[in-house]
Amino acid sequence: MASEHFTAFLAGLHAPVSSREDLDGFPNIDALFLMDDDERVAAEDILMARLADDDARAARALAGIRCVRAVPALVERAAWSSSATMRDVAFWAAAELSVDRRLTALLDRLRDGDVDARLQAVLDLGERYDPEGRAALEIAVFTDPEPVVRGAALDTLFARLDLLLDAEPFHSMLDLVRRRVLSPLPSVRLEAETELRELLDQWTAGQPRRRLGLAWRADSREGPLVDFLRGVYGESPFDYGRLTGLTGRDRKWVEDVLLSELHHAPDAVRAVALLGVRRAVQPLRELLAVTENVPAADIEAALRRLEA
Repeated sequence: MASEHFTAFLAGLHAPVSSREDLDGFPNIDALFLMDDDERVAAEDILMARLADDDARAARALAGIRCVRAVPALVERAAWSSSATMRDVAFWAAAELSVDRRLTALLDRLRDGDVDARLQAVLDLGERYDPEGRAALEIAVFTDPEPVVRGAALDTLFARLDLLLDAEPFHSMLDLVRRRVLSPLPSVRLEAETELRELLDQWTAGQPRRRLGLAWRADSREGPLVDFLRGVYGESPFDYGRLTGLTGRDRKWVEDVLLSELHHAPDAVRAVALLGVRRAVQPLRELLAVTENVPAADIEAALRRLEA
């Protein structure tokens, strides 16, 4: 007797086309992922048979479920179909299925590939929901030399863990962890990586958003933080002296903003000195050796003040 998943698949296969979206794919196609092995093979055979009818939806579905044994049939349709649409979709599906997306291959690309190959490996890892896939994403987050790859890996990891919306730009604590993880300054990055590892462990262990500080927003109430945020966005000038009385989470968030901006914003360099942000001493020393966007005189002045 067919399972409910196989029955749902068949119903989607024979459903009438009633909208433009129906031309792109079959309803209930995700039911294939829930079938046992025998039903999965039978469903794949049905889809491959539909290729002979130049049904481009079958080609897309076979690519989506990673049915590698469909490659010869797809190559045949890409070469001989009378439908230009079918030829294009079959060619794409065959190429998609010809890419090795086993974990070992993805790890090889993360280690040895160029930037584009590593970015694609990160995207492919986003399709894996096993512990090994997550571990590989974390490797990319914490070790890849290129910020664009680390950023893509981190966003993919956040999306997988249902944390992406918690990283709203500048308003949230998590966004400032992200920005510091991507900093070119090693000491800023290392501190943020430690925080992120602890947060991910606690989130995975079931700690709620509020307890982890993810529900906190910098602009939840009127005051110097709201005005500071407007200054960050360039909406109005801001007097950093208004922040000197902040404590606790508010103070930590301000310092995190400044540290994330330190490598390219002279105002941030002057602000950490004004506010006495001792965490900034080592990052400023690192910045002094590589500065391009911040005058060396400003960095030296900030260091003198902080080290006095």
